[in-house]
Formats: sequence, C-alpha cells, structure tokens
Amino acid sequence: MVAEGIYVCYLKTEGLRRADLVPLVSPGDLRHANQFREETRCIRSLASRALRRWGLNSFLGESDWSISVGEYGKPTLPGRGGFNTSSTLGLVAFAYSPVGSIGIDIEAKVRCEALKMPLRELESWTEHEAVAKGIGTGVELALSGLKPLGRGIYQDAERNENWRVHKLELPDQWVGAVAVPIDHNWPVTLHETRLDELAGHQTLL
Repeated sequence: MVAEGIYVCYLKTEGLRRADLVPLVSPGDLRHANQFREETRCIRSLASRALRRWGLNSFLGESDWSISVGEYGKPTLPGRGGFNTSSTLGLVAFAYSPVGSIGIDIEAKVRCEALKMPLRELESWTEHEAVAKGIGTGVELALSGLKPLGRGIYQDAERNENWRVHKLELPDQWVGAVAVPIDHNWPVTLHETRLDELAGHQTLL
C-alpha cells in the first residue's frame, strides 16, 4: 500500500487511437466505450478506463482487484482506499487516496466560451463537482447541500462533514480540482501519464 497522500494522474487524449487503447482495457470496458457513437467520446472512455486500470495496478501493487458499486452508483474499493475519475475534451484524469473517499473533476477551458462562463466560474464548478463526486451520493443530490466556507473548504450540510479542495496544476488548456475529507491534509502528487507507460505496463511507483 502506498503512503498516505492524494495522487492524481492525467493522460492527454489528442492523437490516441482506438487500436492503441483496446489492448489496455477489459472486455467490459470495451463494451462500455462502444456505447458512444462519437469516436472522440469512445476514445475518451477507453483512455479513462485504461488510466484507471494502470493507476489501480500501480497504487495497489497488484492487478488482482475488483471494483464494487455503492448505493448511488459510485465505484469503490472496499477497504483498499478510494478512487475517482473525470474526463473532458482532450484529457482524462484518475485520483486515488489510500485511506478514504476522493473526488475529482476536470474541465476544458474552451467550455467557458461555449457556456458564456467566466473562467473563475468554471474553476468553481470543478471544485463543487469534485466534492460532490467524493461524497458519492450522486452529483445533483450532493451539490444541493454544499456550502463554500473559503480557503478551499466546503461544508456538506446534509452529513455535517467538511471537505478540502485542491486546485490542480494541469496543462494550460484545462482546469481541475480534487477533493478529500478535511482531515486528509496531505499534498497532491500530480503525474502526467503517457501512453507508452500504460502500454509498457510500467507502474508509477
């Protein structure tokens, strides 16, 4: 098991091909990706599942693990830490904590123009979404009870819990945030992952 910490890996998807990714995912992951008619979304799904598989292999130190699904559909690793994934135009990300719940959200800055939204609002959205995904009760339900307290702290009024949000130092085209329970006050380890790492079965640690 890795040391206590917040671990985030990301993979750029521009230029990736289906043929690059299919050998890196399970048959179930491939079936999931094939639900998307748009090729870019299919590639993004495959890349996200490949990154998740690589990340869990790295952090758990083995490939013999299984994912359970919580009451609200959030994938979990009972007794083996917490993980979460996010994807957006051109980028997928994976977050892991060895001791508990974690949530992550990333967004492409080009969405600001499409949504007519200032960048600060998009950054704020990633923070809210990361906390909601960490709570794991469904984004809409979780967002309804969130209250920002300042300095990256959010209160989940429904469960009387506080969460700590870290902004991610991603490449310039993207913004993102990762959230953990407030007592998990550790630094974020951020790693840009390359396809050759996944394809070569190199682990991060």
